[in-house]
Amino acid sequence: FSKALTLGSRQEADLRRAIDYVLHEDLFRSQGIAALSDALSLIDSTSAIRVEDKLRPLLKRNAIRDGSSIKSEINILRLSDFDLDTQAVLVEVLLSYLWRKAQSGSFIDSPIWFFCDECQNLNWGKTGILPKILSEGRKLGLNLILITQEAESPQYRAFTQASTQLYFRPGLSDINRISKRISSSRWGDTALNLRTLKVGECLAIGALSAGDIIIQ
Repeated sequence: FSKALTLGSRQEADLRRAIDYVLHEDLFRSQGIAALSDALSLIDSTSAIRVEDKLRPLLKRNAIRDGSSIKSEINILRLSDFDLDTQAVLVEVLLSYLWRKAQSGSFIDSPIWFFCDECQNLNWGKTGILPKILSEGRKLGLNLILITQEAESPQYRAFTQASTQLYFRPGLSDINRISKRISSSRWGDTALNLRTLKVGECLAIGALSAGDIIIQ
């Protein structure tokens, strides 16, 4: 939470006290993250009020609740019912949690993959956790699959750090621009390849495997 909400030291301390109270009273099991609202009110400090204000989108919708961990299955989190600000905070909290787990070695022997659609809407700034996972996550077993339709996304340079890139058929107005990004020297051939892609086909850059065959 401290990472996702950019909390100051006093705010972080008050949030920690509130969380300790919720855990000690076993309130999260029955009330979810909404239990933090009363806990922060009990602290009755300026910093606690500010923390509650920053958490308001999550507290109001009780967006995080007690549940069991499901292993070896695909878990889908649909956030479309939340406003964009709440979606961004939720994903940042989840990514920060996964990053902490990765740093503790939880995924070394059993890697996980995190697919993130419309990834251009996330925090790509210095305070965001996503660029760090993109550059360092693979060696810790935390793998990102980033999906976007934004040909002019300001995060394009960050996307090029991905070890494997898949380009599905773009809009006609974007083909030449994307082709020059992929290959400045052979962009004409690349443009032709992109233009002739069929539904379900893509242009791939990076290392792939088909059965036991490694393709560069």
